[in-house]
Amino acid sequence: MYSQVLLWEIAAGRPPFPQYVEDNDQLLMHIVEHDLRETDAIANSKYTNLYHRAWSKVREDRPHLTEMVECLDALWQPNIFAASRAGDLQALAWYISHGGDLNAKGEDGFGVLDSASQASDPVPLLRWLLRANVDVANHGWRAISSICNNSASIEAVKLLFAAVATTIPRPENVEPFLTDLCANLEAESIFGTMKFLVTVMGAKVNDTDSAGETALVKLLTYRALDTEALEFLLKYRANPNALDADGTPILFIALREQNGVYLIDQLVKHGASTHSKDDQDRSLLHILFDDDEMAWTNGTDWRKGDLASMLKMVEQLISHGAGVNSRDAGGNTPLFYLLGRAPFTSGEIDALVEQLIVRFRADVSAVNNRGDTVLHVLLGAGWSRSRQKQHGRSIKNAFRLLMANGADPSTRNNEGLTILHSLYRRPYDFNDEARIVTSTAMTNNVDLNARESKYGWTALFMVANSYSKGFTIDSYHRAKTLEYLLGMGAEVSIADMNNRTVWVELISNPHTDTDSMKVLLKHGAKVTFKDELDHIIPVSHYIAETSNNPLADLEYIAELLEIMTDQTSIQDMVNVASWRSGTALHTLLKREIEFSEAAIFLLKKGANPSTLTPFKPVDTTDDVIKAFAINGHFVAPNDIWLLPGEIVGDALTIAANRGHLDSVKAIVELRAECRNLESLRKAFTFAKGEKQADIQQYLEKWIDYETFILGLSSSMMSSIDYR
Repeated sequence: MYSQVLLWEIAAGRPPFPQYVEDNDQLLMHIVEHDLRETDAIANSKYTNLYHRAWSKVREDRPHLTEMVECLDALWQPNIFAASRAGDLQALAWYISHGGDLNAKGEDGFGVLDSASQASDPVPLLRWLLRANVDVANHGWRAISSICNNSASIEAVKLLFAAVATTIPRPENVEPFLTDLCANLEAESIFGTMKFLVTVMGAKVNDTDSAGETALVKLLTYRALDTEALEFLLKYRANPNALDADGTPILFIALREQNGVYLIDQLVKHGASTHSKDDQDRSLLHILFDDDEMAWTNGTDWRKGDLASMLKMVEQLISHGAGVNSRDAGGNTPLFYLLGRAPFTSGEIDALVEQLIVRFRADVSAVNNRGDTVLHVLLGAGWSRSRQKQHGRSIKNAFRLLMANGADPSTRNNEGLTILHSLYRRPYDFNDEARIVTSTAMTNNVDLNARESKYGWTALFMVANSYSKGFTIDSYHRAKTLEYLLGMGAEVSIADMNNRTVWVELISNPHTDTDSMKVLLKHGAKVTFKDELDHIIPVSHYIAETSNNPLADLEYIAELLEIMTDQTSIQDMVNVASWRSGTALHTLLKREIEFSEAAIFLLKKGANPSTLTPFKPVDTTDDVIKAFAINGHFVAPNDIWLLPGEIVGDALTIAANRGHLDSVKAIVELRAECRNLESLRKAFTFAKGEKQADIQQYLEKWIDYETFILGLSSSMMSSIDYR
């Protein structure tokens, strides 16, 4: 009997213990285990009385099952709003038969009629409500809006319209029916309902919702493939030049859709202006050639791999008045976008360029606000060459086509950049095409040694500086590019506005490569390892940090220094300490064990192992690090700040911690100042991993030896008679 009470309560949505409302099993277990018999905030006295009698210890006082059913059934109140939305006709019938308020509103402000109109099949519910005389006049507008947002049922709309649901003016908080209907993503078809709303109910196709959008804007945004609805709206003179909430013309929305060619055709036929521009002054042609991911987020990008549709779209737009030479806010024409940003293959680009230039006379002499020509853009100025590379772009055919149709290769942009500056600022794709462009440009009087106006750089500087632009280029390609340009007449001795040569620019890169250095030296570069301020350039540090063959590279630098006169000494070079990174020796010891030979080479060339630098120990417990810090070992100088987990250490400590056995031996045996007990013990402390067992044994022998020598020395000193 108790379980029956509980089941009725649970079924009614009013359990005696609300904290267990989501878990009926837990509720039952809790009552059995704790013998709970108290109600919790039960307001109805009949319900409370029934509940307490059910738990009475006197059997005769307990209610009969029939009494419980009658009482609970009389008290049960369904959530009529949720039931109506779910299409629960039985709950609605019960609610009506028990005198429920048909005009009540839920917490969300929706009434019973509104809720019923949200059901997937609202017709049966609406018939019950209409027979029960629900207040259609005051709830009808919102109810029809709910139908348009959900089922889009024409029968439901007809029922409410026949019941005079729209006799009063549309309330301010109710959107136009057509905008709601056209934003409906769930309904399979909205055409019949749309036709009834317009032809019978008089809905206005150009009414705007609270966001300022018309039904046509909503349709293209949410149901662009619904061609039947589109043609109906246009037939009834929907405005084809309407704007969305952001002020974007409707044609821009249509262009990005999967069936964009069809949509544009329909809209233009009905008066859409192809002269429209967005908030960046981009025309439809600009957007068509743009690789802006934010602009093409409405599903599949139909442009890619469909050249025929692209050619048709271009023809369609231009033939209806789109300006082939219109400018965006940056002064770029659609041809600039096509050459610099379009996400197409080389073959597609070539075909589209030919269409624009040959057939539609696109201006090949156009210059944007930066002063770039279409040739600058094709070769990479101001645009993402990585995108071109990603799409397998080839520039050869487009370059020849532009040149054949009058493009001027000698024009410089506002920064004084020639097209060769643009080509060689990112030389990672140096190939035969670059050679073709270079030779053609020079034949047309483009000066290979022209200096741009910002730094005074030539194309040769662009290659030497390529790493600072954030582009990865291996030493082979850089060296090959430098070799080619120098062979074509590039001057290696030109200095920029800061009096830096190409040599200085090259070795100032963090990724110094000796292959390129050899090329410059072969062509007469003046060797120096100091910058224009007479500061030493930390080439050895760069090599130690980035080279895959640091020993060979360091040997080459040392060889250069040895044959030079009045230049930076080797010892000065190897002891340049970059901020927080220490010297080249420290950097090598922080890398893999196979670089030990390079570290030993630096030691032999005068690297100072006693210099302190921050590092993060490996295979070391926190307790060891804390004890190390507390005891004040290797206190950081004022100009060194530490990150969490870092300590300061000399080369011996770092080598021991990283497992560089050969380097440890070299430091101890080559540098007497590192054989003091304090240094040896600190190194021993941080050689704690399994890989460092050999190092521990080695250091232990030296510690024993130095301890013995120190004890012997003290004994000898104490035996001396000073009288």
